[in-house]
Amino acid sequence: MKHRGRHRRRRRGRALRATLAGTALALTAAATMITTSQATDADDPGPLKPLTASAETTPLRLTEHDVPRAALDRLSASMGRPVGVRTVLADPDGALRDAADCTADDRRALPVEPAAARAYCWPDEATEGWRPGAVTTSGDADDDGRWGEHRVVVSGWSRADASGDGDGPARVAFVDAGDRERPRYTWVLLAVPVDGGRDYRGLGSAVSGMVWYQDKLLVTAGRGEDSALYVYDVDRIQRAAAPGTSPGRGPGGPSAA
Repeated sequence: MKHRGRHRRRRRGRALRATLAGTALALTAAATMITTSQATDADDPGPLKPLTASAETTPLRLTEHDVPRAALDRLSASMGRPVGVRTVLADPDGALRDAADCTADDRRALPVEPAAARAYCWPDEATEGWRPGAVTTSGDADDDGRWGEHRVVVSGWSRADASGDGDGPARVAFVDAGDRERPRYTWVLLAVPVDGGRDYRGLGSAVSGMVWYQDKLLVTAGRGEDSALYVYDVDRIQRAAAPGTSPGRGPGGPSAA
């Protein structure tokens, strides 16, 4: 049954690539789960203390907030049919540089022990003003390490504000890791539907944690987004190629600026 499901994803990807063109720049959120945590900051915090009172455990419970399917469908109706990862990889924004072509600062950031077997760096013009965050791969998503026929790395980034913190719009790069000599990447904005799916906004948070599990991308957001865990469907990627100054619908159409 698992192999049948994977083949269905491949056929759908081919059909979408044949009918849609352009860069996919916006992900639609499928659900949000709110959580809080408690910790003691000390060199020796001591043993764990069981929490038994409801006043202590209630704030730690996950609360799920679904984005209504009607809102997602309304967004898709105005932006075009959603696409999947294969279509995203087919229209790259650029390529990573091999370690030999990286700057001295980039090479100094490599681990000393154990030494990296292979390393790449990002073009400066692609990441200026952005802060890197979490990383996940298709190895987390499926047991054969691939999504369809592709090996994929997903790298999270957030726009740095005036203080240098990454609390601006967040995005991820889908990197096609199949070509080790020249891995190509495509930028995808992390977005949240608003106004019942009539518009969307960028996720305003650093990407501190991220994991790709089956067809869902789970992203942890900071206090600016209520310390939430956002769940994205990698088969619901929308095109948003219009120019603009901020993510959302503008006079020229959907923008991921």
